[in-house]
Amino acid sequence: MDHLEYVDYKLNALKTNILMEQAYVANMLMLKGAHPDLYLKMVKYEPEKMKLGYGSDKILNLYDVNSNQALYPGDPEQICKKQVSDFINNIEPLTLSSEGKVSGEEGVYSRCVKKIYAAQADLGARNYKLDEGELPFVMMLGGGLGLQLQYLLNAKDVKRLMYYEPNLDAFHASLHIVDWTQIKNYFDRQGYDLVLKVGASDKTFLYELTEYARSIGTYNLLYASVYSHYNSPETLELARQIKRNFAKAFIGLGYYDDERVGLNHSISNLEKGIPTALAFNSYNKYLKETPVFVIGNGPSLDLVGDFLRENRSKVVIISCGTSLSTLYQKGIKPDIHVEQERVAFQATICEKYTDKSFREGVRLIALNPVYSDVFDLFDSSYMMLKPNDIGADLISKVVNSRRDYYLAYNCNPTVTNTAVSLSILLGAENVYLAGIDCGYRDPSKHHATGSFYEQVTKEGKVAIDESFKKKGSIVREGNFGGKVLSTYIFDSTRANIEEAIRAAKDVNFFNLSDGVLITGATPLPIADLSLDAHLANKEDGLDKFFKAQFEQVESDSKQVRKSVKEAMENGCVLLDAIKSIFQKEVSSREDIVTNLNLVNKFIFSQYKQNILMWHLLSGSFESIGVLINMGCYARREHEMLRYYKVSTEAIIELIDEVKVEISEDPYAENVTEKDENYLKRINIL
Repeated sequence: MDHLEYVDYKLNALKTNILMEQAYVANMLMLKGAHPDLYLKMVKYEPEKMKLGYGSDKILNLYDVNSNQALYPGDPEQICKKQVSDFINNIEPLTLSSEGKVSGEEGVYSRCVKKIYAAQADLGARNYKLDEGELPFVMMLGGGLGLQLQYLLNAKDVKRLMYYEPNLDAFHASLHIVDWTQIKNYFDRQGYDLVLKVGASDKTFLYELTEYARSIGTYNLLYASVYSHYNSPETLELARQIKRNFAKAFIGLGYYDDERVGLNHSISNLEKGIPTALAFNSYNKYLKETPVFVIGNGPSLDLVGDFLRENRSKVVIISCGTSLSTLYQKGIKPDIHVEQERVAFQATICEKYTDKSFREGVRLIALNPVYSDVFDLFDSSYMMLKPNDIGADLISKVVNSRRDYYLAYNCNPTVTNTAVSLSILLGAENVYLAGIDCGYRDPSKHHATGSFYEQVTKEGKVAIDESFKKKGSIVREGNFGGKVLSTYIFDSTRANIEEAIRAAKDVNFFNLSDGVLITGATPLPIADLSLDAHLANKEDGLDKFFKAQFEQVESDSKQVRKSVKEAMENGCVLLDAIKSIFQKEVSSREDIVTNLNLVNKFIFSQYKQNILMWHLLSGSFESIGVLINMGCYARREHEMLRYYKVSTEAIIELIDEVKVEISEDPYAENVTEKDENYLKRINIL
């Protein structure tokens, strides 16, 4: 960046209101043209709690109007200058994992990614190096007067800046101090971007970050930094959450192979007429006073078995995935069973490790991509739509856009996440998490006694214990103290449960599990839990809830299939355009990133034009983009170009195979996953 002088706006020059007013007028004109929404927010804004003023040291500062406490404990400019220096000297970049999710072994996406992994391994980790002068992406938490920007942008080549300022008073003050037009001009270049999140909430930051990443291409956020300008508890907690959950924010993008399976299953479930959850109804209070227990399959499920047996008539019990078979072993019948996985083996697990009489009377609620045969194993079955899913959008945007359906947000990565989302839909005041350990204290005790995992280990099908010893590298605070081991998937489960809890304002969550601490869920030992002896009739409440909350989707099977086929045909044209981009010659990292951005732009445009193709391609090409961009940081240019050449050859093969598949089998009727592949996948959980 050209050296930023800020001559007119140095603190020692701001001695009159005239100069500050001039700065404000110039900045507002910039906002009006470049950020019209923010302009409308600020044009008539009057500060409420903080205002600019001079202290006894005759230095301009930002003061609390009630306490007269200054935001900066000294000269703001010198404090900002030192803060930037400290930040630069202690940067801890956040990275996205290059470990891609490979569903099964035969999918075309899986084969493509394996070839790229192989090329990546040839380069070796030692060859990756970030330019010392470059900061690809900075998240600035708190802006204050904004004086730190001049020092940061002069010291580092910041490519993308997300400026998060929750306090409108502070941003209003910065409009009188900082030359925002000069900052805007700095970012008005190809490959640069300024995102102003002013007056935003920390509760939605990770969601907004994810949305931003998808709009520009997740690969552009490969190396990210968190700059905390404020030292408030709220800012420090947000910084901690970002660092803890950065990579997990991008889980669930969806991959071609998985999306094909989900499309097939969703079409089948739609044609079966399975009742689907409608949007949340605040008047739904049939189960408000009934305690809801969400049952995971963690080791601490063993601690609550007696309580559940004794109080089953008073509470709603929701089993999650394989915890159904564990409850079967313990003689505890749930009221609701939840399934999330799309693989056919889920039907095998239910059928083999429980029996028909045990499942009688149990209501199944499953996500729309779940294998159709699973629904047939229960007397009554219902469906919830999975957000950001090809089948869910087929149902809610293509088939019947007239109805508002419930979207089970934060339903990934495990079935317990889906069940927590369901517990919110139930409308209960109090939800108890049991056996949702999100980790384990002992690697040999990673699931409950009698669980499916214990049984398949005894059968010699997979060495699950060894897998958990290798994967349990994350250490988290325990719900009842101490430290608990966790895995990447379990920790992601914890993060998304916390996100669901933050969004559920009218629900009290209690964590009975002796596992990882889940923020927002009050730790509660089972011995300290007592229930009201005069609870409402849960069966009557359940019947009314399902009758009011679920209905069949009105659809015409022939029209549905016609719409899908047309989407696939149009998708082939898009794939040809993407292929032509990857066939272009490149000679630099800039050329490669330009190609990735163009591909992302093409695919992102499909969100409104062809939502089904967007789902099929977006997640796969986002992940491929991350892998390719990692190769762009190879030290030697010829290695980078060789890596890109091998990667694009694999991508072109992928495109050709995808075109054949969606042309010959548009409804993905021949897509399956072998049982042994699923066992390998659950083995890494």
